[in-house]
Amino acid sequence: DTMSGLANNLNTELNAPDKLLKNAMNGDETVDIHDVMTAMAKAEMSISIATQATSKVIQAYDKIMQISV
Repeated sequence: DTMSGLANNLNTELNAPDKLLKNAMNGDETVDIHDVMTAMAKAEMSISIATQATSKVIQAYDKIMQISV
């Protein structure tokens, strides 16, 4: 459940800039270009964190598998 929730939150973060950009291009005056850029930066940061977390999980798994019983 936790991993599913994190994946859903990541997906939402990644889709936010697209939605804002579409609204801005369609002439929605409530959307500021700065909001689009901020959403893009947040999405980039989310991808970076997700990538690093995945890497750490894989490293931990590899270390656990190397332990001889």
